[in-house]
Amino acid sequence: MKRYLFLILICLEVISYVSAQDINELLSTYEVDSTRKSLIIQEYESIVDAKVSKSKQQKIEKQLRKTFSQDLESMMEIILEKDNEFITMAHNLQEVMSKAEYSSIWTTFKPEDKDIFKSDSIELSVMQNLFNLNNQHDCTIPYVKVGADMVSIHLFEYIFFQKSTSGAWKACMLECLKHYFNKFYSQLTYVYTQEDLSKIKSRTLSPSIDTNLEQYDIRPRIYRNTGNRYYVQLCFWSDFVGLIRSTYRVDINAEDKYKMHYKLTEDILSIKFCGSMNSLDYKYKTKDLYIFLPSTLDNLFIANESSDITIKNVEINDIVIFNDYGDIMLDKVTGNEFEVENKNGELIILDTKIKEYEILSFTGNVGLSFLELPNELEIKTTLANVVIYISDTQNINIRFYTESGKIESKLDYEQNENEYAFINPTISFVAGCRIETLSGNVKVCRK
Repeated sequence: MKRYLFLILICLEVISYVSAQDINELLSTYEVDSTRKSLIIQEYESIVDAKVSKSKQQKIEKQLRKTFSQDLESMMEIILEKDNEFITMAHNLQEVMSKAEYSSIWTTFKPEDKDIFKSDSIELSVMQNLFNLNNQHDCTIPYVKVGADMVSIHLFEYIFFQKSTSGAWKACMLECLKHYFNKFYSQLTYVYTQEDLSKIKSRTLSPSIDTNLEQYDIRPRIYRNTGNRYYVQLCFWSDFVGLIRSTYRVDINAEDKYKMHYKLTEDILSIKFCGSMNSLDYKYKTKDLYIFLPSTLDNLFIANESSDITIKNVEINDIVIFNDYGDIMLDKVTGNEFEVENKNGELIILDTKIKEYEILSFTGNVGLSFLELPNELEIKTTLANVVIYISDTQNINIRFYTESGKIESKLDYEQNENEYAFINPTISFVAGCRIETLSGNVKVCRK
């Protein structure tokens, strides 16, 4: 029996073992290094997101099926024969994965063709037996290393494709990586030629599965139009279901008028959401902008109207941000001074080593966690709350001024009017910590 399945690029898969347990309990039971821990948390969060948005995903798939039928009327169809270079690439990838030669994955994609690219600081890798549970219902996943300290399971946030038939094919190959690993009870085996199908028949198959496979045309197909949209159809075999043809939709880049536009004048980079005098339709509500900078900078100034900002794994002497709408995150940032004026949006500062902070936030909450305590910390808010996380080797003194807010903590402290002293003479503390709020609260917690 031939079955059809419509997949969204990127699709989410549910791993029953992890979802059945509390992630914190799992991590406390097994000793894991920082890389494995980060990947476990990300995989768990993707599972939770998939469950929460299940009905939304179903609506998206329904709309995609409808869009697919409409798009085909104006698209060119390319049928790939068995000697096509794309199928050769797919077979090479299968061989690399079957031999577990994971270091060769990236070269299999032929990055020299310039239709797939990444920053030099990005490395494609594989984590085997993610949960490290004696191979019982475990999984192996591809991920990217970002610099020295960061890893991510979200490959398409760091690996990019040119608008071309080859780029669309490689995007599907990258998505298919996850299916080479035994996440469920059986692997999904991609089949590109009748020769590939002949290997399937050697297996012990269920009587309910149709094994008369010669009647089906399993050749991969690519559909493309004059714009930025491609559809790639592939067949794969499941020992539970049989032969399945899956359809991937790949949107690469956008029309020029919808692309981000930028201008570099000396040391000022100006970026526009799209071309001048253009507005975006529903397909382009959000965009991600990645700016790869040297690991060390003297100064960074950002004036932002309505976007989220993330700064990771860099050393910057002085950082100044003026933000109207959008969340701000600093993660593993080292520097001397950080100054921010934030109107609406959360401000999250994680594991930083910055000497002086000057923070003004109107309605956006502020969360701080330091690798090293700063020399000066000044925070002013109107309606925003402030949460400060400190380690076992850190303590702070806070001068807190407010109209109707309060300070909360389960830690021991001494209060003298507006001064709150979390003092242990054997460890370090912030001498110049001043927080002013109109009605916002302050909370001090251990990490």
